[in-house]
Amino acid sequence: MSHVQSAPPQNEALHEASRNGDVDEVKRMISAGAGLNYRNPRRGYTDALKEAIMNGHIEIVRLLLDAGADPTVIDIGGSTSYTVAAKRTKPLGGLRGQTIPPKPAAAQIAALLKSHEQPWAMHAYGSSICDEHPCLVMQNML
Repeated sequence: MSHVQSAPPQNEALHEASRNGDVDEVKRMISAGAGLNYRNPRRGYTDALKEAIMNGHIEIVRLLLDAGADPTVIDIGGSTSYTVAAKRTKPLGGLRGQTIPPKPAAAQIAALLKSHEQPWAMHAYGSSICDEHPCLVMQNML
């Protein structure tokens, strides 16, 4: 017996469309009421926004943010959309000492996240979530 509850089909469809870059399907699933912040237990409790970020789908990131997706949703590894995007802006160490270059869309995605930061994301002492997450690094790249 599985402990994972089944999700409404539009939630799973939104995840898949976000991962695969299917803009039309993302629009349909948003219109159908898919859970924008649904954390998929079959994908490390990641949400559709992170799926789009990880795969460099700028237009889908924009659609999800405009529809109200929350970039502070945390996955099973403790990452938010900000930290996932930040990881895409820096070169990564690959096998045999090779360097994997940053994802081409990373700076644009960082700008989208920053432009959609919500007033509630501000702390009492005036810093924002972006100031505390690695997207501060991305901010300096823009």
